Amino acid sequence: MNAGIQIELSSAKKVLSYTEFPKVEIKYDADAFKSFEPNESFNGSVTGVSISMEELNRNTLLSCIQFLRQCKGAYLVVSTMDAEEITDEFRQLLVNCCAKAAECGIFILVENGCKKQSEDFYCNTAFSGAEGLQELLDDVKKKLPEANIGICFNTGIANLTGRNMRALVEDMGNSIRLIHANDNDGMHDLRQLPYSFTTGRGRKSTDWTRFVGQLIRQNYDSYLVFDTAGLFACAPESLHPVFCRLLYGIYQEWESIFYFEKKLQKEKQGFILFGAGQMAGHYIQKWGEKYPPVCLSDNNKALWGEKVYGYDVIAPVKLLEKPYCDYRVMICNQYYTQVRGQLDEMGIAYDCYYDEYDF
Repeated sequence: MNAGIQIELSSAKKVLSYTEFPKVEIKYDADAFKSFEPNESFNGSVTGVSISMEELNRNTLLSCIQFLRQCKGAYLVVSTMDAEEITDEFRQLLVNCCAKAAECGIFILVENGCKKQSEDFYCNTAFSGAEGLQELLDDVKKKLPEANIGICFNTGIANLTGRNMRALVEDMGNSIRLIHANDNDGMHDLRQLPYSFTTGRGRKSTDWTRFVGQLIRQNYDSYLVFDTAGLFACAPESLHPVFCRLLYGIYQEWESIFYFEKKLQKEKQGFILFGAGQMAGHYIQKWGEKYPPVCLSDNNKALWGEKVYGYDVIAPVKLLEKPYCDYRVMICNQYYTQVRGQLDEMGIAYDCYYDEYDF
């Protein structure tokens, strides 16, 4: 995935100096774009530009395209927040956008939206679901078959409308070309750090695990941008580098899950699962036929020398002995922290299997 964060143009140079993200998405600002002068530090560092539907017209389109050409950006996102209906005027505007953008190799993305009804309630619009957005894309392609157009899926907006995020992503399918990742409490458009909100007893407000799992099932491999303006707006500027590191850590976590099967493919000589419980059973059911482990290892002495799920269970100490020391270990146990510490002390290299993503 191509990962980045969305920021204002005025702060882009500073953010790029300390963030681990190699890319940034720029939120459109008329004054900042007018005074922008091409800078070498921006070349290849900008993924795209985000502009609201209200701001989009022929002049702002040309301004955005010129900026993207100067910075070698790839896309223009159109936010549909608070727009209720898909009008013929908007359809034609998108056709014109796609025609102009295609000349420069830039593609257009329409973001899912909703409408604010009151202080703590948002309702669905024609832009909220897969059916309306896909119909819009099809209409544009009928008028302009070469149109390079897709969907930007905003997790926060989907959460505000109370939709099943996993099903929504599945319905939008390969039309999704960009993810805008942010979190909220389900009632307010807060644009905060993922995993920030719960609905009680630790249940996440946004179902991140099933969302990521669905993207993996669809082999999603395009853009991921953290659209967390609310996070940076409410925090002191001195903490912005810290939050950037947190966001990058979330990206690394998701990336490790996305490319889990590639890790398995690399272990050609085999590997050992550390854990002989329910999670190991989940792994063997999902992956065992294609990528079977050499054996299992577990701290439960009662299992040593026995067979579990059809595999021998060995004591952890044997991981230091031949032939087991030649294999990499895959932690397959809910007590990740304790097992990591144990393997670190033993000097054993390992990876982790997470069954919560259900991919």
